[in-house]
Parts: sequence; C-alpha cells; structure tokens
Amino acid sequence: MSGLKRACRRLGVSLRVLTLAGVLVLAGCSAGGNGSAISPTPTPTAPPTAAPSATPTKSASCKLPVASGDAPTDGNPAHGQAGSGGFLTMPGGTFTKDPQSLAAYDSAVSKWLPVPRAWISPDGTHYAWPENQPGAGPVTGIIHVVEIATGADKTFYVPAPSMPVSYEASGVFVTRVVPNSDAPPQGLSKLDPGTGDFKQLAADGNWSALGGGFAFGGDVDSGVAQPPPATGPGELYNRVRKLELATGTVTPIQSYPGSSVRVLGVLGTNPIVGVHTATGHYQVQVPAVIYDQAGAQSVPTDPIVVDGTNVWFSGQQGIFKWDGSGQVSDPIAVPVPLAIPVGACR
Repeated sequence: MSGLKRACRRLGVSLRVLTLAGVLVLAGCSAGGNGSAISPTPTPTAPPTAAPSATPTKSASCKLPVASGDAPTDGNPAHGQAGSGGFLTMPGGTFTKDPQSLAAYDSAVSKWLPVPRAWISPDGTHYAWPENQPGAGPVTGIIHVVEIATGADKTFYVPAPSMPVSYEASGVFVTRVVPNSDAPPQGLSKLDPGTGDFKQLAADGNWSALGGGFAFGGDVDSGVAQPPPATGPGELYNRVRKLELATGTVTPIQSYPGSSVRVLGVLGTNPIVGVHTATGHYQVQVPAVIYDQAGAQSVPTDPIVVDGTNVWFSGQQGIFKWDGSGQVSDPIAVPVPLAIPVGACR
C-alpha cells in the first residue's frame, strides 16, 4: 500500500472522499481524473468560445516545487513517501529531486510540509490537519492548527468528523466527512483559529475550492441528462454551483447535460472546471475551453496552483501550464507517477 493510501486511511476517510474534497490529496488518491478511461459525456450547454484576456508572465528563470502523489498528507511526515518530489526549473523543464520534499512547499519559510498546499495559511505561518477518531454513534471531529515556526499544535473540536478544504486569511474552511466511506463530503463551515469560533456556512452540498469570496463545487441537476456511471472518484456531478461566503447564498453556475464535471480550482471569481464529454474528450474551462483532447494518457487536473497569470496543473508524470491566454501547454515531463504543483514558481 502506498504512503498516500496509508495517509488517507489514517485520516479515517476513503480515497474517494479525499478526491471529492478537492484538495491536494484528491489527485494523488486516484488516477480516475488524471488520464484513466474518460467517461463519455456531451459538451455542456452553451460553452463559451473566447478565452479571457490576460498578459502572459514573462519566461524568467524560476523553480516550481512539485510533489509526488505518494507524499505524506495527514500532518505526519512518516505517513507517506518523502523525498520523491523536488523542483522543476523553468524554462527548460529540468527536474531535481529534493530529499526533504513532502506534500507542499511553503516559500514563506523555505520548508516542505506534510499537508496539502490548500491547508497552509496564506502567509505561510500555520497549517491545518484533521483527526477523526473512531467511535460508536455520533462523534466529533478534530482540526489541528500548527504554528510552523514553533511546532505548537492547537486542537479544535468540531461538531462532526471533518477535513479542511482551504486555509484562508479569514479562517480554516472545513467540510464534513463520513470516515471509511465513499460518501462525498458535505457542507462547509469556517473555523477561526484565533478564537475557536465555528460557523456553519452551508449544511450540505459539495464544496471543493475557494476563491474570490466564493466556494465552488459540483452537484446533480436532475432537470438535465444525468452524468454517466462514475469510472473514477469525482465523476458524480453534472452541474457547478457557487456559495457566497459572506451570505451563504447558493447559485447554480452551469449545467452540463450527461457530462461528469468537477471543479479543479478558482481563477479570480471563475471556477476552473474539468469536463468529460460524450465524444471521449476531456476539457478544461475557465469558463472558456482552454484544453480539449481525446484519449490522452495524461490530462491537466487538480490540484492546481494559480501563480499570477499562470496556472499550473497536476498530471500523470507531467505538469501542465496555462499562461492566461490560448491553450494549456503540452505536459512538462516530471519523473514521478503523479506530479503535483505545490507552490509558485520562484
């Protein structure tokens, strides 16, 4: 069993649940959205055709931190394979392994950490990790918040087994999970690590990515053709919705009849969506179609890193780059089974 599988099991969450939460481990826990058999689904209704304009980032030399899908992700460096990741030098694409590599790289302290990048605070001073203890009947969950400089670990009890979705400046956003189950995560709440205040924002729904004051996620629109039987984790939904964090208002964004979709990340206030189409194609939309290929062995998927006007995508044995205009690049080879961008290119 790989280190990533052990990490998922230690959290008390199935590999599928982690994938649906839309955090860094989701791509590492399954290859279902990373180039495995593509579910046939039709093109979404009224797809946009023009890419949003943006000024591409100049091709200055930089190093992109890249983690391997088997890196430790549950807060314990021993629960996974350390040292498989490293740095991808751009331009050129030379990869150099770092024996200290873990699940994410914190540039604020020049240190690798054993949690997904989304669980690190924006200023790089803290990170969160979940602990879900077994028990009969209703049980509470535990969210830990670690101060990186000192290693001090604060423990917060939350009403149900939960895991982080994203550590934002305003707090740690978490979703409920059913340990040792394929049930998708549900709901969204915010934990204030300064005061311990816990506030539910949505009682249900799957919310996998945050940005621009919103949470985004997939659900099922029963009024259009349903998604096909899932062939991999995350292939459950045919509609994307957004949740306004300030008010709790939920708004449907777009339905994709017969398609399977999932939110890969957020660019500004737009969700970046992966779509499996009926013709055997896989698309990435932001909302314009920036990637459209049939039968590719490796496709751009989550987790992603938004780095100025660049967006870096994960992939099997390769990293994909989109510079804000045109189409996603061809994969840049990285010699790990699953290559995950885990920081800005600096």
